[in-house]
Amino acid sequence: MLVYGKVQRSPTTAKRALILAQAVIVSWLISSTYKAFTGRVEPEFLTLTSIVDNSRDFNFGFWEYGIFWGWPSSHTAVACALAAALFVLYKHSAMTRAAAVFYAFFIALGAGIGFHWFSDVLAGVIVGTLVGFLAARQKL
Repeated sequence: MLVYGKVQRSPTTAKRALILAQAVIVSWLISSTYKAFTGRVEPEFLTLTSIVDNSRDFNFGFWEYGIFWGWPSSHTAVACALAAALFVLYKHSAMTRAAAVFYAFFIALGAGIGFHWFSDVLAGVIVGTLVGFLAARQKL
């Protein structure tokens, strides 16, 4: 999108690309920072221990459980940041807005069913949506 904006000499498109990149990077950094301090055990699916509720098992401390698992969901945070920014930036395009919402819902649903607790996904939705809306409020 940035290259397209530069080639077409469209400063609005190039600026929108930078805003979207900013929303994605900031939401990833926030969610990864939280994960570094609040590592959380992921849910077990289709195993003998899947009936054990360990959703409250956090490993507080720096890098106790890495930044790849836990709270909030980075997948969801990044998807919601991108979707929220697109939703604000393209307020006159119903198709773009609908596609952005569908994309964020699809990613959140996949993360919630596949490898995150519901609260991980919900926290990712909150973080990502806030970051996306704040990033998109910049002047074009």
